[in-house]
Amino acid sequence: MAQNNRKAGAAPGNEFFDWVENNKSLSALIVFCAVAVVMACVAIFAIGTPAVPMCVLLILEVGIAALLHRAELWIHAILLIAEIVAGILAGRVWVIVLCAIVYVCATAVLMISSRDDE
Repeated sequence: MAQNNRKAGAAPGNEFFDWVENNKSLSALIVFCAVAVVMACVAIFAIGTPAVPMCVLLILEVGIAALLHRAELWIHAILLIAEIVAGILAGRVWVIVLCAIVYVCATAVLMISSRDDE
């Protein structure tokens, strides 16, 4: 059955890449979820941040990204700089760096999704 759906002359290992190409928004969302889970686990287990505050920070980052994903690039840069400065002042630089990575990934996913919708 899988061979009937495959294009003539297509290599057998390319189904995954064809699926990713046809489902860019979903692929980006899956990668973002994996990044968010990895960042949360690193912060909780390696850095020692309590789980609930870390998850709240990640949710806030995604919410901010959803609100600002169509903003100019300089606004994102100011936001990231302000986050890192706040992390330095609070003594939690690595937690904020992980949150900034999640913010950048969330913004990228939202930009990819909005391009696919147009």
